[in-house]
Amino acid sequence: SHIAFEPDGRAWLSTDRGLIRYDGVAWERIGDAHGVPSGPVRCAQPTTTGDLWLALERGVGVIRAGRYIAKPALAAWSVRRIRLATDGTVWLCCDRGQDD
Repeated sequence: SHIAFEPDGRAWLSTDRGLIRYDGVAWERIGDAHGVPSGPVRCAQPTTTGDLWLALERGVGVIRAGRYIAKPALAAWSVRRIRLATDGTVWLCCDRGQDD
């Protein structure tokens, strides 16, 4: 459903079957073994600091230094896309929020 690229050319594919990384040579599914919840990933957004933000079917998380960190305060949000501003601010594009 979404493809994001890092400056080094690595690609992150968000699919109904989870997150997939392509480094130009090999494909790797990033999932339970890496701490990332299984299930659909709507969007992945790399940042300039090396983080990778993920919009899951329900909620948001970030992979930082190779470790997945869930963002419980955003667990009820339905995030469709994640965008990065030029100043490094992470923006979440939602179709409904926590109060819906």
